[in-house]
Amino acid sequence: MFLRFLKKHKYTIILAVIVLAVLIIFVQNWYKQKMNLVERGLADPKFPYHQYTLLELARQGKLFDLNEQDRAKFEQELKNLPTRATPQETFDIYIQALKVGDIERAVGCMAEDSQTSEREFLNGAKEEGRWKEIIEISEEARNRISWSAKKIEDSFVGTTEVNYNYSCVSIDKPTGCGIIFNKDLYGDWKIYRFY
Repeated sequence: MFLRFLKKHKYTIILAVIVLAVLIIFVQNWYKQKMNLVERGLADPKFPYHQYTLLELARQGKLFDLNEQDRAKFEQELKNLPTRATPQETFDIYIQALKVGDIERAVGCMAEDSQTSEREFLNGAKEEGRWKEIIEISEEARNRISWSAKKIEDSFVGTTEVNYNYSCVSIDKPTGCGIIFNKDLYGDWKIYRFY
């Protein structure tokens, strides 16, 4: 009876064995490719071994020299990154931190490249008794900036930035001042610098 079954379904059995062999080869190759990516730090070590995007690699500090195609792809990912904190929200948090004397929270509103210099500046201002002046200047800037005006976002290698200009007085003369914000890798706008 078993021999009759084998004879009757021999082509079906052969086809099933071929499909199974192809499936095993496919899964084995897929697994080898994923393990290669995991070993190089380019994929999540947990199943299903998700390959990291350029943005995720940048967040992990694993993004180095990019070719033109990858650079363009990375810049597009940055540009399309949803905003978690707007420039105005970041600046409001900065001012609130200044008002309560929380230098670390204020520094946390700065772009990573600017944090050390801002910490030194704020510590110096506090030691020199200019803390109230810093708060007043910051509040004046917040009130003079037209936050609702359409701002042009410029993208540079690995950075998206927006510039807010406002009029201010320097040494008793009207002049142009501004704040440049950079969008970080998580979608938060951070203060890059004041001018």
